[in-house]
Amino acid sequence: RQMCIRDSLKAMYGTRDAPLIWQEVVQQQMVSIGIVVTVLHPAVYYHTSKEIYARSHVDDFLCFG
Repeated sequence: RQMCIRDSLKAMYGTRDAPLIWQEVVQQQMVSIGIVVTVLHPAVYYHTSKEIYARSHVDDFLCFG
């Protein structure tokens, strides 16, 4: 009987890397729509022309401005 092990191309829910990979995806999407990452915290974003802040924690977001 052979055993086959494959690398996953996507993070799986519940793995150690899933939150970090999700945060990277969120950051890429935010930057792609013109929102910048703040210097103080990598999970706080700011849209300069609309003066809106967004804070993310895994899959929860708080927006204000």
